[in-house]
Amino acid sequence: MSLSFDLPGLRRRDLRQVVTLLALLRACSVTEAARQLDVSQPSVSKVLEHLRRDFGDPLLVREGNRMRRTPKAEDLMPRLEAALRGLDEVLTKPGQFDPATVSRKVRIGANDHLQHMLAARLFGIVRERAPGVHLQFRPVGMYRIEHLLNEGLADILIGGPAGIENLHIRHSPLFTEEFVCVASPRYGASRMDFQTFCETPQVDISPSGIGLIPAILDRAVADRGGQRKVVGTLSTFAAVPEVVAGHELIAVVPRGAISLFRPASVRVVELDLPLPPYQVSLWWHNNTNADPLARWLREQISQSARASLADGLPNSEAQE
Repeated sequence: MSLSFDLPGLRRRDLRQVVTLLALLRACSVTEAARQLDVSQPSVSKVLEHLRRDFGDPLLVREGNRMRRTPKAEDLMPRLEAALRGLDEVLTKPGQFDPATVSRKVRIGANDHLQHMLAARLFGIVRERAPGVHLQFRPVGMYRIEHLLNEGLADILIGGPAGIENLHIRHSPLFTEEFVCVASPRYGASRMDFQTFCETPQVDISPSGIGLIPAILDRAVADRGGQRKVVGTLSTFAAVPEVVAGHELIAVVPRGAISLFRPASVRVVELDLPLPPYQVSLWWHNNTNADPLARWLREQISQSARASLADGLPNSEAQE
């Protein structure tokens, strides 16, 4: 990556001379500049002579009992102030983070179920406390978590376990929920035994396209010596009710995904099959771990998740 300035040349510069120059140009007085910098007057005079040679300009000229900036100095002063102000912001130890002062776009990867669960609360918090932050929710696509974060395609990811072993990727458990089986509202039974579950045509849901949830189900079924009869895969939970009801299929989804469905559009059926809980975590790259805005947003996502869970997830009776 090329720079638009001479880095080696800047390294040879003496920052103290730059600071002294700004003090001189603002005070228009060697004596006053020395007082402000808490240094001797002869040392400031020596720096001024050196700067005059460097710039090929007197910078300050005497006019009666005072000194006056030259046109060159008038041009330099606002640029020096801006440069040193920016440097001061970089070098000064930051104080308490105020999200209201930040203006930035943040990309959050999440499937439709998790966006439905968290986005409304998070937008409310951000609009009130960080109006300059632009949240951009996006689907996770068919890329793995480490690729999305390593390539900078997302700043924060919300999703299930992915077996990541990467020193550059961090994660924090967000919440767990159970899997439930949904069927057409016309399905007559409230419970399904293991053999019937394996023999009944079913549709998988894989928002990422890499089959995290189907892999969990296949492993649980294989442990019981069975095999599922999968006839297709969806990439969105929102499409489940119509597909299940229209073709007499079943599907296994996280319980919270039912909140996407219209009331009575599916029937929740208990399974004679223990399934592990569905773990949802926050994922981020190590290069944003200490970023104040990213850290603040991760906290807000965690709070939004706790609030949504406190409101209660849908139960089977509400959908029957």
